[in-house]
Amino acid sequence: VLFHTPNLKHLVGYTATPFKNPKDPYKNTDDMTLIGLLGEPAIEFSLQDSIDGNNIAQPYSYFINYNSYPVTYPTDTPFFIQYRRSIVKNWARNKAGVEMVKYLNKNNIKTLVLFREVKGHGLSVMEELTKAGVKCLFLQGGEKIHEYDDKLKLHTRKGTTDDIKEALNSDYNVILASQVMDEGVDISLFQAGVLFTGGQSAIKIIQQTGRVARKKQGKENIALIVDFNDSGVNSIMDKHYKTRRKTLANNGVIECKDVHMFFDIVDKMKQ
Repeated sequence: VLFHTPNLKHLVGYTATPFKNPKDPYKNTDDMTLIGLLGEPAIEFSLQDSIDGNNIAQPYSYFINYNSYPVTYPTDTPFFIQYRRSIVKNWARNKAGVEMVKYLNKNNIKTLVLFREVKGHGLSVMEELTKAGVKCLFLQGGEKIHEYDDKLKLHTRKGTTDDIKEALNSDYNVILASQVMDEGVDISLFQAGVLFTGGQSAIKIIQQTGRVARKKQGKENIALIVDFNDSGVNSIMDKHYKTRRKTLANNGVIECKDVHMFFDIVDKMKQ
């Protein structure tokens, strides 16, 4: 945000977008552009600072283990092809994620489920959840809401985050969404996030964590981030997974070291 007056003496910039390469921003074009516009950072406020100041819920992370056939590609294969085969069309990964969402729904945990692709990924997972009796909505682009009926016919209507808040305040526990929910959306009702997104942008996982770690009122002030252990797919997805995991740990997110700790966190969120 840039504040301008006719008699400008000072330029003050504020952004909620962190550096994509915080250790060396001069090696990243977007980071260099930000520095060029606003100058070197005068004050930095991290996710860890927000947690320490009790401004948000304490986030915990849990990584789903799943069995997947390894996939190898020629070195010149475009990333989007690798992503679609390794993430979007990875049936073992999707099945494990569906089971996780079903479990959270059964325990009445308000859950945000994020996707990078809508038609090829998000709506397919939503159909499986609907078949399993999970009542859910899909918010796309901040202006469309999708929902399957009992006969698995897809209905689409206009809708916004206000409609999502209304649904969460009624009998919906699960909201699926495209990347519109990655940043800038303030819904304090979410307790957990299941990240089907995967991918190479580790910094996005901090923004996604922020969607579900809004401070809780009248409940245990904790949140849960569920990602996937993609180490068994291929070297690129393994690298991305490890980077996301390290990024969370370095920003104050406490990792559930085993499934028993995960169950304890869910039990606390139910209270």
